[in-house]
Amino acid sequence: MPSVFDSMRNRRLAAIGVGSYVGMRLLERARAVDLFGQVALITGGSRGLGLALGRELGAQGCELAICARTESELSEAADELRAAGYEVLAEVCDVSDRVQIEDFVARVERHYGRIDLLVTCAS
Repeated sequence: MPSVFDSMRNRRLAAIGVGSYVGMRLLERARAVDLFGQVALITGGSRGLGLALGRELGAQGCELAICARTESELSEAADELRAAGYEVLAEVCDVSDRVQIEDFVARVERHYGRIDLLVTCAS
């Protein structure tokens, strides 16, 4: 009989699969439109799907604003994206804290003047 942990693990794996599928579909759509100069805010932008989308959106010409909870991972991701030639604003932000989200959005809007795309890869 499966344990509660097996069930939780299966749900997490299913969520990751769905997230990857949706992310790939978004990338297909992004390639069909001109994103050059658009500002993309990506939560969970320091690793996984968030970082992969940051790479792709940067390659499409987007200016990036990424956030994550872990400063060291965020710094590494921002350095990688900048080394690839992408404009990046990176800030530590816990998306479970409404005040931190509001502050981050305000900083992005001050820095870039607007937000055109929102990609949420953190919960």
